Amino acid sequence: MQAEPDRIARDIHDDLGSKLTQLLLAGEVAQIGSAPAAGAPLSQMCDSARNVLATIDEVVWIVNSQHDNLEDFAIYLCKYAQHFLESTAIRCRFDVAAEMPAKTLSQLMRRNLFLAIKEAVNNAAKHSQATELTLCIELVGSRLKVVV
Repeated sequence: MQAEPDRIARDIHDDLGSKLTQLLLAGEVAQIGSAPAAGAPLSQMCDSARNVLATIDEVVWIVNSQHDNLEDFAIYLCKYAQHFLESTAIRCRFDVAAEMPAKTLSQLMRRNLFLAIKEAVNNAAKHSQATELTLCIELVGSRLKVVV
């Protein structure tokens, strides 16, 4: 049953991803040879294509059953937060065990947790005026505790 969603995720990533990458590259090439006035719309188009590619990667990661374990989830969250905060003045700290227990997370749980944490990181960057953000991920008994 899980093979079909995995295949669909790969197809979306491969087909849509490659077409968006082609569009992005064409936009970047057009920016090089364009007049300054035409550069802003092309830049916006390229930024939008990058955002759509990132969203596709997130959806594919969530759907992929190979990432249903706690360790992969923690690694993905840390990479996401670090990448998101790169363009801000917020320093990102991680409080995550070096080795996570071999626990699995359902696709629904991965999706909902990721979206909640994504929103918390986004809100911290936009509204907190923070200089530092800590992402704490730990298993307390049988419960996953994530603190932003």
